[in-house]
Parts: sequence; structure tokens; C-alpha cells
Amino acid sequence: VGSPRLQLRAYRPGRRAVVEVTSPSGRWFLKVVRPSAAADLAARHATLSAGVPVPPVLASTDDGVVVLPGLPGTPMRAALAGDPGALPEPAVLEALLDALPAVTAPPPRRDPADPVPRVWAHATVLGTVCPSLAPRLERLTAAVGAAAGGHPVVPVHGDFYEAQLLVDAGAVVGLLDVDTAGPGARIDDWATLVAHLALLERLGGDPARVSGYRARVQALLAGRWPGGEFAARVAGVLVGLATGPFRVQQAGWAAATEARVALAEEWAGLR
Repeated sequence: VGSPRLQLRAYRPGRRAVVEVTSPSGRWFLKVVRPSAAADLAARHATLSAGVPVPPVLASTDDGVVVLPGLPGTPMRAALAGDPGALPEPAVLEALLDALPAVTAPPPRRDPADPVPRVWAHATVLGTVCPSLAPRLERLTAAVGAAAGGHPVVPVHGDFYEAQLLVDAGAVVGLLDVDTAGPGARIDDWATLVAHLALLERLGGDPARVSGYRARVQALLAGRWPGGEFAARVAGVLVGLATGPFRVQQAGWAAATEARVALAEEWAGLR
């Protein structure tokens, strides 16, 4: 590639990084993972490509670099901000999730349909960096656990929200970041999407458009689960999202963390 320009797009120390490569001849993304994880990631893309529009793996290296092409389409987050005609109907998202093939993965160390261990882990981190929030986080974890019900284990994306979707004229043309795809509970994919939309309403410049789309998603899901269970799962995802301001060392991260915990409390019925 002549005259490449590299830009770091994501970085999780010890876990992964994503580097965007642009040049006059095209655009690619280099996903850098632990060397032992590269082969599994390439196989995951190959399996999922049979049913959903994940980017194909163009190459991989022994030291953990997986090369993916840039896909066409508009990021759904950008469409929410400025191009409502590109947004897919919630039923299109459901069809996408239903089309996920089963991915071969090691047996999970915990019940993939139980949200409590994830919430507890995130609450522990938050209670360490913001000790004053610890009692509220304990109540949130208890509320999520009290509302948790049994769910069948099915193929899930594992981190399903608007930034992972590329859309065009109402269709999903790209599904990104499939590192966490595997067995899980479908309710959690939907809770992840709704939690991100609920937070985006607070952070974005046009909350009405985002809240309108969130309402359409929730209308599709209405009545599927016992009262309060879905909202509790959304609250659990928001506890995880509350770790973001500290993790990226955002200016005023403590206040931003408290605001996200408060939003989780609203969804859990604690405020």
C-alpha cells in the first residue's frame, strides 16, 4: 500500500487494538489481538460470514494481526444523528440476530444467561475508583439479580449496539467487532442496544431522535419478558458503561461516572 496513514481507533491494554489504515488505494482495519487469539478470531469471522455481514479476513499474522477491509455503509450512530432514512426498522435488527450462526467456543466459565457476575465485576471496579458509590452499586447489583430469570442459550453477538452496525437505506450492511460472539441470552443483546441508546440520549445533541428509535425497539420487545426484567438487564449494562469515563480518563470522569450510575438506577427502579 502506497502512502498509508495509520490511526488508532481502539485500544484495550493487554487485550486488543484496532488501527485504521487509509491510502489512495483503499481502507483497511488491523485488529491486533493476543497471538493465541488470532486464529480463533479469523475462524469466527469465517463462520459468521455464512449468515451475517461481517467483514472477511483478508490476512492474519502469527504475532496477532488480523486484516479486515473497510465495509460500505453509514455507522448507525451517525445515522441516528443525521440520516434517519438509513436506519433499519427494529425488525431488521431482530432478523440479523436470528441469522447469527452458532460459533464454536470453549465452554463458558459461568452461565452465559446470568447477568449478575458481569454486573458484580463492573460494580467492584466502580466501587474501587469511586468508593462513595459502593452502597448504590450494591443495591444495583441486587436489583439486577432479583429480576433475573431463566433464558435459553442461543447464538448472540455479545456487544450489540449502534456503533457495531453499518447501515444503508434501512438495511444492515455490516456487523462489526464479533470477538464476543458465541452462546448467550438474546435478552442481553437487546439490553445492550437499549442501554447504549439510553446513554446516547444523555450524551448526544439530538436526544429526541435517539429516544424515538429506542421507543421503537422497545415496542418490538414489549411483553416478551416478565415485568421489570428487561429494564433490570438494561440497568446492568449501564453499570458496565459507567466504567468508561474512568477507563479513558475523561475530564471530570467522577461526575460522569455518577451520572451513568444514576441512569442505571432509573432503569432499575431505584430512583
